[in-house]
Amino acid sequence: LSCEDHGRVYVGTAEGQVLVFSCEEGFPVTRWINNPDDVSAVTCLSCGKEDEAPLLVVGTQEGAVHLYTLGQCRNAGSINIARLLFEGEAIAQGAALRHVRLFPIPAGPKLPLTLLTVDTASRLRLWGVNIHEKSGKLDELKLLMDGGQLREIDCIPLASRPAPRKKNAKDSKAVKEKEAKAADAAAGAA
Repeated sequence: LSCEDHGRVYVGTAEGQVLVFSCEEGFPVTRWINNPDDVSAVTCLSCGKEDEAPLLVVGTQEGAVHLYTLGQCRNAGSINIARLLFEGEAIAQGAALRHVRLFPIPAGPKLPLTLLTVDTASRLRLWGVNIHEKSGKLDELKLLMDGGQLREIDCIPLASRPAPRKKNAKDSKAVKEKEAKAADAAAGAA
């Protein structure tokens, strides 16, 4: 994930780390970010703007979202969606996150940010988020919408959908003629 506004490039790893590269010559690594409580693979990243939503959002294979402040890359909080919403084996239920996006759109009076999550089962959710001004920690979280599963037809871009099969008039006519001859032959034999 490239964030030109911050002069950084963020890369998630299969070990649950996020590597932070500087955009300077040679792209040196400036930081490693990881959550010691969740070492599952990073599956998606999103970065807010410094003046609107100064957070790095990290989605994991275990179905958790980790929030980090952009300035110091400190942990601002975690949302373990798999634990909050699922019972039993969350991975088998498709809880691994495939897409996260943070919007600076107020979700309510005390929820200045909106977080979108989409998991491997195509379940779309919107969350209202508030980060405490002074501590920089997750202060309030509210599930606004649990959209359920997206239909498969809606998930396929139009350009990659197969074109509807057209009926060929000649083939249809020829098939009908063969069927009629077969019926006549069967009737004549009887």
